[in-house]
Amino acid sequence: MEVAGSLAEFAAVLVFDAVVSGRAPGTIHVFEWLPGTRMAGFRNLSTHAFGIEQALELSAVLGVLPECVRFAGIEGGSFGVGDPLSPGVEVAIRSVSTDRFVMRCLSRASKRSGAGAQE
Repeated sequence: MEVAGSLAEFAAVLVFDAVVSGRAPGTIHVFEWLPGTRMAGFRNLSTHAFGIEQALELSAVLGVLPECVRFAGIEGGSFGVGDPLSPGVEVAIRSVSTDRFVMRCLSRASKRSGAGAQE
């Protein structure tokens, strides 16, 4: 629930999360998240009853959803406690942080919100 309320202070948010869809570790899934978006095809990895999809939906209902939300799901390889990241996942994390699709969204939201926008 804390995530839902804290989103109000941002114009743009990039959400990173591990996903499992059966594709190779390090596969990147990037899409714009809009209210009503269903993350079909991904198994819920959250150990909490309230996951990121529910936090984003609640933010939308509360009227605090940032104007630009990009979801970057990176296909995980291993999920054991203390397991290191696989090389493919490490590369994917660096790649998503500079993805043009993501950067365009963040730039657009920043311009609309003025120079003081947080990213």
